[in-house]
Amino acid sequence: MFSIRRFLLIGLLGALALSFALIFLFNRYQTSVEVNELYDTQLAQTSRILQGFLDRPTNEIDFDHLNNALLTVTNNYIGNDSLRSNEGHEYEHKFAIQIWDKESNLLVKSPAAPMYSMTSFNDGYSSAIINNYNWTIFSHRLASNGYWIMVAERADVREEMVSELTFSSLVGPIIGMIFLVLVVIVVITIGLKPLVYLSEQIHSRHIDKLEPLELQKSPVELKPLAQAVNLLMTRVSADVERERRFLGDIAHELRTPLTAIKLNAQSGLNAKEPQKLQHFLIKIVYGVDRSIRLIEQLLTLARLDPRALGEPEICNLGDIAQDVVSTLNSPHLRNPVENLELDVSLHTANVLAHPVLLGVLLRNLIENACRYTPEGSKMTLTAIAKDTGSLTIELCDQGPGVSELQLQSLGKRFFRERAADSMGNGLGLSIVARIAELHHAKVHFSNREPQGLKVSVAFPPTL
Repeated sequence: MFSIRRFLLIGLLGALALSFALIFLFNRYQTSVEVNELYDTQLAQTSRILQGFLDRPTNEIDFDHLNNALLTVTNNYIGNDSLRSNEGHEYEHKFAIQIWDKESNLLVKSPAAPMYSMTSFNDGYSSAIINNYNWTIFSHRLASNGYWIMVAERADVREEMVSELTFSSLVGPIIGMIFLVLVVIVVITIGLKPLVYLSEQIHSRHIDKLEPLELQKSPVELKPLAQAVNLLMTRVSADVERERRFLGDIAHELRTPLTAIKLNAQSGLNAKEPQKLQHFLIKIVYGVDRSIRLIEQLLTLARLDPRALGEPEICNLGDIAQDVVSTLNSPHLRNPVENLELDVSLHTANVLAHPVLLGVLLRNLIENACRYTPEGSKMTLTAIAKDTGSLTIELCDQGPGVSELQLQSLGKRFFRERAADSMGNGLGLSIVARIAELHHAKVHFSNREPQGLKVSVAFPPTL
């Protein structure tokens, strides 16, 4: 399972290990270069010092005295690297000196030097294997008497010095890296606490309690995530509430028509006369039609989700209104749809909307006007375009209108303008209000003079 903490720790340790390796290699290289330069200089300086003693006539040089001096100083250290005294150092047996005359006779040698020539008789630095050890050798010929001075040093002295200097220089970085790892572990642990707290909040939410997450304790980096989760929970909560409301509406609204259908069916079974039987059958058909329309309206409300309809498009109101009128033919409308006058302004009016939803909106407006307007009254559907780019649809009728109290309730679910035995179920105008809300439009109801009702749907400007 992927873990941010484990990933960060592994990444940190890997980065530190790589950095440590690079630092180690760089320090070792640099130290090796400096140590080699230092010891090469030391060999050259030792040769210059010996040159100062030898650069004189041969009869003035006591070679026996030089051999005895070298033997006395280094005698206690030959073959024993662990011994140390004030008279010398154990590294002296890793240091060799040879002095040859011009006839290649060995005149002086230190105990660590072999009896044969350590290198060829050439000026400068060279390397050789002596007694299974690598040696670095500096040789120099004296111009005055032809003597050769050879000063040599074992390579492991340099290697040991390089290793000691390299590791000693890494002690500080190692301690710093350990401290850095501990600090980073603490910082990561503390830094992930808000994420753990956020996950605990999400885990505590359930379908019946989709409360927003607390943003006060969330760091700046997590606030976009918390806000996105809150938005998602708001949508889910709205969808759940819509489904619950849909089920509640069905249970509430279907109870009455189904009860009436059952009573009429029972009465029809007990009817003796054909006329009474026909009367009850007509009521049953009426109740079934009303139930069907109620279910259609409830399903329309439940499906009003623009996310499932794609992007809105430019729609012509005249074309959509003409399609709605041509398909609208219900025997339960008090005023036939032929009495609806479509203003010519509709054919030049365009609005950015979902065509399907716009058709549902116009259908419900027209059905509502035809249902509650007295037979023979004229109805007018008009489009008013403004200079700002906004568009308003107005449906006017010549009915009795509604009271001021009822104006405030129009558009609410299951509110009816007339008696409960009407074919309406109080959902038509609520569907209009919901579709207008989805298009950021506003619905306004007002009474007309001398009589009638006007419904206005104002769409925002098309960008």
